[in-house]
Amino acid sequence: MPPGGRAWTPCGRGAHAGMSRDAGLDPLARKAGHHGAAGRGSLGASLLDFACPAAVAAALLCFTPWDTALAFRPDEGYELMKAFLVSRGHNLYGAFWNDQPPLHTELLAALFRWFGPSAGLGRLLSIGFTILLVTALYQVTRLTSNWLGGLLAVILLASGTGTPILAVSVLLELPAFAVGMAAVWCWIKGRRSGHRIWFVVGGLLFGAALQIKLTSALLALALVADWLAWVWWDRRCDRRDASPLPPRREKANDISRTPSAAGGAFILASALVFTLVSLRWYQTGTWTAFWHSHFSNGTYSVAAKDLRFDPNSFKDDLALVTVGLAGGVLLLSCKGPPGVMPAALLVGLLLVHAVHRPFWDYYRLHFWIALAWLGGAGLAEEWRALGWRPDLGRSRSKRAGLLWAVCAVGTASLVVFVPPKLGTEWSRLGKASSASDDTGLQWLHQAGGRTRWMFTSDLIRAFWAGIPVPPELAIIPAKRRWSGQITPEEVHTALNKYQPELIIIPDSWLETFRLEDLLQNEYRSVSVPGFGRVYQRVMPSARSPRE
Repeated sequence: MPPGGRAWTPCGRGAHAGMSRDAGLDPLARKAGHHGAAGRGSLGASLLDFACPAAVAAALLCFTPWDTALAFRPDEGYELMKAFLVSRGHNLYGAFWNDQPPLHTELLAALFRWFGPSAGLGRLLSIGFTILLVTALYQVTRLTSNWLGGLLAVILLASGTGTPILAVSVLLELPAFAVGMAAVWCWIKGRRSGHRIWFVVGGLLFGAALQIKLTSALLALALVADWLAWVWWDRRCDRRDASPLPPRREKANDISRTPSAAGGAFILASALVFTLVSLRWYQTGTWTAFWHSHFSNGTYSVAAKDLRFDPNSFKDDLALVTVGLAGGVLLLSCKGPPGVMPAALLVGLLLVHAVHRPFWDYYRLHFWIALAWLGGAGLAEEWRALGWRPDLGRSRSKRAGLLWAVCAVGTASLVVFVPPKLGTEWSRLGKASSASDDTGLQWLHQAGGRTRWMFTSDLIRAFWAGIPVPPELAIIPAKRRWSGQITPEEVHTALNKYQPELIIIPDSWLETFRLEDLLQNEYRSVSVPGFGRVYQRVMPSARSPRE
């Protein structure tokens, strides 16, 4: 640890309450002899650092149909089709409507150019991000408590509703939070070691996370809380210790010595990555599409009716919620602030999602990360405290009795209810239908040789068949319609430009985009198993743009 650093008081009821300037900068630092896991750790713990993510990777690769399933989630089609079109030379913004940052799409498009487009390749990329998320969550929880806490956090996260499916789905939410949690890990490493490079690397990762999906900004709640706690502790040390701080003043250029310098380095690195990505890919109107899609009156008014955050949606995850809240109580009861970051994240998520609309079901991942962090670290800390101080379990004080009861409830929920929930969630992965058995996709493969373009809401089948969708019409989610960012005139203009040979859309779109006359004059309707109604062009395509 660098000389002159300020240490937080150690966690645990049996720890000393004094402050030390010799224990380093880390807010999670423990005194030697009390928390050995926070130091170098044993060989077994070091092996577990690699074994935990390796086990998750093996489970996802060997026991899930990541390469054969048609779709794990319907919205996979958006990300796969975007990357498919970009890999064929189309710009992600401009005429191509897109309301998400570009980094994940551009990375996936590069992989498609190198290896060829396939859903399996996209899911391999998602599994890679899942391994990063598991590693980062394990490490930040281990640094908060010990290796057991990290392992429990990973198990709790995997038991959350929808988490295993998100782990293999080609979506943006999990990759963004994986990179964001890696940034949090670097921040904590910087606080522990005092090396400036960790704050810079953390900032670079956080900027990259924002350019995958902007919801990763929610992780700033944990970072800001830790920074404020650092500032408070720094000033408290100055008030209690009248002696000068020669080491800090002699190395004023060491950004790790002050909260303002460390935070500034993190923010500047984040801003650098965010700016460079924006300059490279954003075009005129990109920020307007972002804003209207997420914050327009139309989006909010519709989403406020049916897509608001409802705590009742957690009823299937009471075990995870119970363990997480119990862990939070136990962690925050320690003499020190190791629970500040996950607790601030959880409270902030509740406040933000209570106000913001819409709330999509995969946003529950945000809560599962915070609860898994709290639950794993809190229970591990309490078990370890009882190991140091067996008399705590026999204490007659009200506080000790309450903490013992909370620990018992959390432990019981972990042991009794979490394993069955974990099995249920993983079994859902095996229920995904195979692409080779899909009758609609089989028909598309036969029609693919005669089809240069198709207009469809079923993007996942279009991608599997290798048929591109006009860029202007490729991404038509509910948010685009709610916010008024697509009109019937725009749809007609794009259809006249590309003259797609196939149109497969829901009946509601016929009226919304006023397509009845066009389809009646230029297309014929046929019934196809797996699709229902399909419109095939009967007039020759005089000017259908090629790639």
